[in-house]
Amino acid sequence: MGRGTSTYDGVSIARAVAEHICTSKKLGCKTLFATHYHELISLENEVDGVNNYSIAVNKRGGTIRFLRKIVRGGVDESYGVDVAKLAGLPTKVINRAKELLNEMEADKSTHIISPHGTEEGQIDFETINRQKIFDILEKTSIDELSDNECRMLLNDLLEIIKE
Repeated sequence: MGRGTSTYDGVSIARAVAEHICTSKKLGCKTLFATHYHELISLENEVDGVNNYSIAVNKRGGTIRFLRKIVRGGVDESYGVDVAKLAGLPTKVINRAKELLNEMEADKSTHIISPHGTEEGQIDFETINRQKIFDILEKTSIDELSDNECRMLLNDLLEIIKE
């Protein structure tokens, strides 16, 4: 529940739906409600009828194994990259995803509200493009470039800005 939306939109919708299911006298049914939002784990203590369950996971070294067993309680860790690996994404993509995830988790400054109103926890395209430009410039030695190479570099940077 909540995929395909921004963080705040998704968690708000997911929580409102869960609360509605639990408090609506007309429904009166048991419901399996699946979400990736860790923020909703607290509902178990806040709304009658909510019980958290998760898939048991065995972590060993840098690998995980889903045990195909449902256990009581929520989790405070995500396994998206691991699931992508199990789904067969190429090793190169998985390694890059791990790199990016580590960078984002280490650099919380990319998780702020931007001047364009992007929500906390969301990285907008402008931030990504700005980071691309900084990365390119950090790796570039202007003194070693010819005038033509400088023009080409400038054109490349302008193209990134236009994305």
